[in-house]
Amino acid sequence: MWFPLTLFAVVCNAAYALFSKRLLQGKAVDPWAYGTFMQLCVAALTLPPLLVVGLDFHLDRTGLLLTILMAVTYAITSPTYYFSMKHLEVSRLLIILGLSAIFSQFTAAFFLGEPLTGQKLLGASVIVAAVALATLPKDRDHLKSSFSVWDLVAVLNALLWSFASLLDNYLVRNYYSPLTYQLINFSLPVMVALLVRPSLAKACTKLFDWRKDWLIISLTAGALFASLLAVFNAYNLGGEVSRMNPLLETQTILVVIFGFIVLKERENFFGKFLASLLVVLGVFLMK
Repeated sequence: MWFPLTLFAVVCNAAYALFSKRLLQGKAVDPWAYGTFMQLCVAALTLPPLLVVGLDFHLDRTGLLLTILMAVTYAITSPTYYFSMKHLEVSRLLIILGLSAIFSQFTAAFFLGEPLTGQKLLGASVIVAAVALATLPKDRDHLKSSFSVWDLVAVLNALLWSFASLLDNYLVRNYYSPLTYQLINFSLPVMVALLVRPSLAKACTKLFDWRKDWLIISLTAGALFASLLAVFNAYNLGGEVSRMNPLLETQTILVVIFGFIVLKERENFFGKFLASLLVVLGVFLMK
C-alpha cells in the first residue's frame, strides 16, 4: 500500500513546488513568512480529521528529544528551502536537492553503521554528475557567474532534508500516528520560528492579494497537506526511506517538464531534463 501512496505524493509534491514558485515570484513576498504560512495552513487542515480520530502517540525521553530535534531542524529547513526557491529556478533547485540522497546514505553509514557499497558510491557519482549538468554553463568563461549563494543554500537544504526525512521515518514508525505526526511536524517548527522572529506573525498577513490569489493559495496548501499525509502513511505502512526516495525523486522530472511549460524555465532545458533522469537513476542505485 505504501507504493501507490508514494506515487500520489510525487504528483502532489510536484504540484506544490510549481504553485509555490508561482506565489514566490512576487517581489514583496517574504520567503520565510511564506514557509511559516504554509506550515500553519497544513496544521489547520490536519485539525478537522484529528477531531474525528483523536490524537494517537506515545512518547518516552528519546521520542521527546527527537521531536524537539525535528522541530528545530524543520525551523531551519523551511526558510532555507523557500529562500532558495525564490532566487533559483524551481527545476534547478529540485535537481540540487537530489544531493539529499547522498547525505542520507552517509548519515546512515555514520550513525547506523550501514555499509557504503560500490553501487552506492556509483549512485552518488551519478547524482553529482546530474547536479553539475544542470548548473554548469557550457562556456567556461561564465563558470563563476553561473553560481550564486542560493545554490550553496540549496546544498545546505539538501543536507537538512536528508536528516529530517530520517527523523520523520523513525518518529512515525515508533511514536506517532501519521495524522498526529503531521500536526506536530507542522506546528512545532512554526513555534520555534516565531520565537526566533516574532514579526513573522504579522508578515504572514501581508503576503498576498487574498482576493486574487485565494485559489492558488488553497491549491498549494492542499497539495502540501495531501503530499505529506501520503508520505507519513507510507512510512507507517512499512515504506522505507531507501525504497521511497527513488520514487519521490521522480517529482524532479515532472517539475522540469512543467516548469518549462508553465513557468517558462527554458534555460538549459535539455540539460536539466537529462539531469533529472540521472538524479532518479542515482537515487535508485543508492537504495
